[in-house]
Amino acid sequence: MRVNRIVVGLDGSEDGERALEWAATLARDLDADIVAVHAVPLIINTPPALPVVVDDRALIDELRVILDDQWCALLRKWEIPYRSFVERGSPADVIMETADRERAQLIVVGCRGRGGFKGLLLGSVSQQLTHHARQPVVVVPAEKR
Repeated sequence: MRVNRIVVGLDGSEDGERALEWAATLARDLDADIVAVHAVPLIINTPPALPVVVDDRALIDELRVILDDQWCALLRKWEIPYRSFVERGSPADVIMETADRERAQLIVVGCRGRGGFKGLLLGSVSQQLTHHARQPVVVVPAEKR
């Protein structure tokens, strides 16, 4: 299988940066392009308040600028062809839908390392992807802290 398109899930975290760097290195070696995607949840839990439904177009527009200008700066620096998208929905679903729509051969995400009861209850994006994505998934481990 030839890998010519890689979807990378980004969230602005250090782990997301590590995933992008890993994917960018692979894309450069394989002459592939990258599709960077950030998911904005439809509902955000902001304890102790009640869940908030996100429907702020200004926020989405601002995140598009941040994704392209800041989070994808490495791709421009390394001259790797890319496209970036900010989509609304659950992160795992958005990443899988983007990978399918863009006909990607690989998905790359970082490992946020959520564990314990909260991780068991909610599940992680990487866990959902490895169980449900149609494409192979690379989970770039967190740097030892």
